Amino acid sequence: MEQAYDFQNMVRDLSPVVDTIVKNIPGLISIIPFAGTAYNNKHEWLNDTFSPQGGTLAEDLDTVETAVDVADGTKFAVGQIIQAGESPELMKITAIATNTLTVTRSYGGSTATAVLNGAAIKVVAKPVAGGSNQGDDLGAHPVADYNYTQIFRADAIVPGDVLKTPQYGVSNELDRQVAYHTQRLLWDLNRSLIYGYRVARASGDNGMMGGINQFVSTTVAGGGVAITEAKLNDAIEAIALNGGRPNVILCNTNQARKISGLNKGTSLQVMRSDTATGGYVSAFVSDLPNNTITTVVVDSNYPKDQVALLDTSRISVVPFNGRGFQDSDATSPGFDGVARKIIGEYTAEIRNASTAHARITGLAA
Repeated sequence: MEQAYDFQNMVRDLSPVVDTIVKNIPGLISIIPFAGTAYNNKHEWLNDTFSPQGGTLAEDLDTVETAVDVADGTKFAVGQIIQAGESPELMKITAIATNTLTVTRSYGGSTATAVLNGAAIKVVAKPVAGGSNQGDDLGAHPVADYNYTQIFRADAIVPGDVLKTPQYGVSNELDRQVAYHTQRLLWDLNRSLIYGYRVARASGDNGMMGGINQFVSTTVAGGGVAITEAKLNDAIEAIALNGGRPNVILCNTNQARKISGLNKGTSLQVMRSDTATGGYVSAFVSDLPNNTITTVVVDSNYPKDQVALLDTSRISVVPFNGRGFQDSDATSPGFDGVARKIIGEYTAEIRNASTAHARITGLAA
């Protein structure tokens, strides 16, 4: 890192410092990429479209009924072959009216079985005829979403005598102060990434970027009890039914300990260190195929009564064009010392906020 401060108008890009510091911050920001560029204070993006993977039964189903009520009829299409709960029966959808599917029971010679309300409905297949024409578009057109940028600033001020006083283990005090304040700003950015609520910049208001707790609208009620494997699986299933695949569990230290306490089962892979007692969770294996959570991130800033399941491939911290963290001279004329201004402007891009991520709320803290 450049340590010459004789150039009063010198501006330094702090990207190398940020890259080094952010990897060592024990928080969400350590695993979120800094990527892309915002060209306006209102940063917009198009959400990708997930293909529906099924839904939920909204009634008790007997062995003869052909009008099947579901929670969301938009997740199905005429011609699909579906299966409800653990029933071996296949049903073919022949018509859809809002949230009611008209089906052919015992499709393919399968055995009709009664299924209880709330059972998951899987889409098994949608066979297509040979020589078929253009088919139905089962997807939805991308929808724009947005966030606002937020300015982060700190000032590193070192008196002249301190700057020239040799210190053991410190080659340059101003350089150390810049790194310290950059780390503090990254913690501020981390908190905004979690708690921020998007507010437009206006006269008398500096504005703010929105964070995951505003954007992620899919929630599973914790019911005021301790976290369980079932609750984690419920949240993963809510995402999977929308075509998502979370790869990170985010929680506070108290929930991390409770999740580690579940390791008597087979769904957790727990690693232990020879230099520390206790265990930490490195992976949670859900009971849904191909939905293994590969990382558990412990962030002391996260709410103690919540756990978030995130797809971090759809989350990024986006710098404003040319406004990533940098420091420049801010020394007042006549000041006996040196001051550097550390400033950056960023926003959070959280794609598919309502489908790729989920939160478990109201847990026992």
